Amino acid sequence: MYHKRKISLIITLALVLVVLPFNVITAQSNIIYEKSTVQTITSGATLENIVRFTDNGWLNINVIRIDLSNPYIKVDTLTNKNSVKKLTSTLTLAKDWGAVAAVNGSFFSSLGSGNGYSDGPVVQSGEILTAWYEFNRYSEVMASFSLDNQNNVIYNYLKPEITLIAPNGKTTSVMQYNYPSRYNYTDFTILDRKWDAKSIGVSANYPDIVEMVVDNGKVVEIRQSMPAVTIPENGYVVITREKGGKFLTENFNVGDDVNMSIKTNPDWENLKMSVSGSSILVKEGKIPDKFSYDTPSISARHPRTLIGSSKDGKQLLLVTVDGRQTSSIGLTQLESAQLMLELRAYNAMNLDGGGSTVLVARKPGTSNINTVNSPSDGAVRAVANAIGVFSIAPPSELEGLIIDMEDINVFVNTSRKLTVRGYDKYFNPILVDPQKVQWSIEGIKGTFKDGAFYPATVGEGKITAKVGNITASTNISSLSAPVKLELNKKSIKLPVGGSATFSVTGQNKNGYSAV
Repeated sequence: MYHKRKISLIITLALVLVVLPFNVITAQSNIIYEKSTVQTITSGATLENIVRFTDNGWLNINVIRIDLSNPYIKVDTLTNKNSVKKLTSTLTLAKDWGAVAAVNGSFFSSLGSGNGYSDGPVVQSGEILTAWYEFNRYSEVMASFSLDNQNNVIYNYLKPEITLIAPNGKTTSVMQYNYPSRYNYTDFTILDRKWDAKSIGVSANYPDIVEMVVDNGKVVEIRQSMPAVTIPENGYVVITREKGGKFLTENFNVGDDVNMSIKTNPDWENLKMSVSGSSILVKEGKIPDKFSYDTPSISARHPRTLIGSSKDGKQLLLVTVDGRQTSSIGLTQLESAQLMLELRAYNAMNLDGGGSTVLVARKPGTSNINTVNSPSDGAVRAVANAIGVFSIAPPSELEGLIIDMEDINVFVNTSRKLTVRGYDKYFNPILVDPQKVQWSIEGIKGTFKDGAFYPATVGEGKITAKVGNITASTNISSLSAPVKLELNKKSIKLPVGGSATFSVTGQNKNGYSAV
């Protein structure tokens, strides 16, 4: 009896130590209940799910922690493989690029018909994809997150400078690189194949359009009031009109060398990746007195996607908080900053949120990547870009096993299907031959056949799978026979020859249920 009381006292004190620092640091709503589970995505990346109930309501928080010092992990920007203007869901982007996890990235604007563009510059795999001259030009509002070639974390307000240089030394500022014109193409816009296969071309709105086609650094054609042209694979098209058209025709000729320069601070040529966000939420361990991007609508509680890093810069955090739902109310910008401090971020930034907030990750032991959080729109939204996590570890031998089953409860004299998944020392999936799995059961009696367990007695048991010298175990509960059955559908309407899938849940005399 004495030992039990002592253990209870220790647990109570531990809970006080966990809760108090959070309340002191954040001064936000009190935590009434919290449950946390952690799984490994790959070597150097874990996914933690935190379900929290506060005096303001429920919160569903997902945190990917990435060890940037791990040589077998990579973080990069994800964009549509065919065109940076094509909006694509974070889930599809992750699958297309082979990422093991991802969150949505930049705020973006829509052009309609599934097209749009990031509100800030984008760097992917060391290549700048988009830049807008006026971004942060007059005030530091929209911050960017970048990783340089040495994997150093950078938070700052990028200000791109895009310049077109003629052979005679004359220069002009280019407003957009792989962006639509903000001034009806009376400015200078440069588009390459990362934007589209074709240029703008003449139209009723732009009857005087002038397009200079550049291939491998040389002018190959200057087109005036002509249809859209195919953009060279190794070149670009300079688009303008009115005074801009005069500048092109007076300073360039076919065959001339052309120099187009894009500069940023820090220099994008030293960056591996970069995406834009909005406010810097935490700077050097402190919440700013005023956020750079703060309006009544943005300050309300919303779903949030956040990015942060540790003081030594070796740990990166990708965070989502669901919102606009009973199961998760979302956070304000201030609460988001407080959460990032709680998660030990020394620097942190706000990414696009709301209906864009999505976190995807693969299930341990599989290559299947799925949506982890609960998007507020009820579906994964198409976005301009995402931040992806990649495993670049070499192939390795079987290191561990995971046993999967639909339900740990099963009725006696029925069966439960079992699946074994394998992983190597880098936690990357390895296919397991079902014929090589040896099964055993403790605590109850039963048999195994064709990857299924058939319990013969009622009680609590432990199932063990073994492949060579590698084992894994899981608990199973064998219930007494059901006294009640319930279908998951109240009615089914089908045409002749049609089909439908449904499940049946049973309940025994003690009120315990199983699929």
